[in-house]
Amino acid sequence: MPLEDILQDPELAPYVRRWFFDRLTAGLLTPSQARQTARRLDIELDGPDYALALLELPLSPGSPADFFSDPASQVRSQLLAYFMKYSEYELFPCSATLFAVLIQGGPSLPELIGRCVETVRDRFGRGGIRSWHIAVGRPVSRLEDLPDRWRELSRLWAWRFMRPDLHVLGPGMADMPAGPGDENALLAADPAGTDPAPLRELLESGAPEDVPAFTERWLAGLAGGMDFRPFRHYAVLSVRFAAVRALAALGVSPERIDENLPPWAEPEDGADVLRSAEAILTGAMALRDAEIGPDRTGPLGRALDYIRRREADPGLTLADAAGCAGLTPSYLSALFRRELGRTFTDLLTERRLDLAKRLLRETDLPIGQTARAAGFRDAHYFSALFKKHIGCSPTAYRAANR
Repeated sequence: MPLEDILQDPELAPYVRRWFFDRLTAGLLTPSQARQTARRLDIELDGPDYALALLELPLSPGSPADFFSDPASQVRSQLLAYFMKYSEYELFPCSATLFAVLIQGGPSLPELIGRCVETVRDRFGRGGIRSWHIAVGRPVSRLEDLPDRWRELSRLWAWRFMRPDLHVLGPGMADMPAGPGDENALLAADPAGTDPAPLRELLESGAPEDVPAFTERWLAGLAGGMDFRPFRHYAVLSVRFAAVRALAALGVSPERIDENLPPWAEPEDGADVLRSAEAILTGAMALRDAEIGPDRTGPLGRALDYIRRREADPGLTLADAAGCAGLTPSYLSALFRRELGRTFTDLLTERRLDLAKRLLRETDLPIGQTARAAGFRDAHYFSALFKKHIGCSPTAYRAANR
């Protein structure tokens, strides 16, 4: 979208900095265009040397009323204020919690990088938050080199799943081997590489762009077993089972999981394992974000979590979900359409029908009780709706799937 259109649309104002940063790190702006656009957006871009950093600023897991007493919210506010205070740091939002910091300076650049890292360490330490990471890329002297550094930094950022004990991820780690490289012996596979915790963490809090770097590093630790056919099966199934468990924990129905994850394919070598793992993780994240939105801790995420917990309540309304998220019903309705491409009613109906299908498969409840247990007040309406969406009556579905 042209810059003029973005500047004239008030609704796009919060996304201007991200729009600029995306174009800058994608190499879509020449240095002169970048500096000219930055001036129009009141962004300082005149340092002789540059470095990029990535960090997560947590959101409060509670209600908006808890904001000022929640340690995560306090740390977020303190760090946002710190980076906005100094002109050497330019902060760019990448998502609701992920931020990029463009650090500018000449001979003082190493000192600015160190001050940035130590400030982050200090604020998280004072807040008592143990799970935090910051990744810092290699400095460059030219703006046109930033896209390459951004790609390196994105790969480096994936290391937080492999090494959660390392809070500061620095230059050079992206090139570190993740495990032994002997491809001829099963015993060369690193047992630590079979730990499902990094997979679980990636599926819960990672982004789709983390997948390529993550799978490359995760499977490097298993490379020793790739000539052993059962081990290749084990690696692919480990990824699939982790994805299924993560999606099931979000309330995603087995049918939707099967529809969205790629079917089984025999992995003939390590390259096949890598492709299968990437396809499974990417499909799982797409389904995760379709269910609860990329911003899982923001207003939309809170509303969707509230809907999941009360989906079987016939009295659940759009106003209830909006109140939980701290939004007006009309704004939440617009948010559903824009972010999820469907209405509140569509989403709620889909979830209730998924619940009804599970009850029909797993219980002997009469149809009327099944309807009520799934959140429908009227059994006749439920039967008609079920046939419209599923293609058969509840009774026929139960007979075919028991």
